Amino acid sequence: MWEISVGSDYGAQAEEMVREAELAAATTAVPTSGAQEVLQACRAGGRRIVVVGDVCSDAMETYLDLHGLRPMVEAVVGREQRPAVPATDSYEPSP
Repeated sequence: MWEISVGSDYGAQAEEMVREAELAAATTAVPTSGAQEVLQACRAGGRRIVVVGDVCSDAMETYLDLHGLRPMVEAVVGREQRPAVPATDSYEPSP
């Protein structure tokens, strides 16, 4: 609804600003202790690894690349790949 009232150009500009901030954050983020070992154990056990997040996939891939984790991950699914949620004027909770 916000995009309709201010125009689609603002939505695209906001999206690009968020993407740039996510990419910058990916270059300074520190891996959680033990994360690499967990991924290695999953791969050694024959499990497939997919990373899903609420940030852009480019930021997640940047992070994985910087920390040498990308070869263990089969796919990355970012915010831009989520299904669109239809806009509504009001929210009515389910009974």
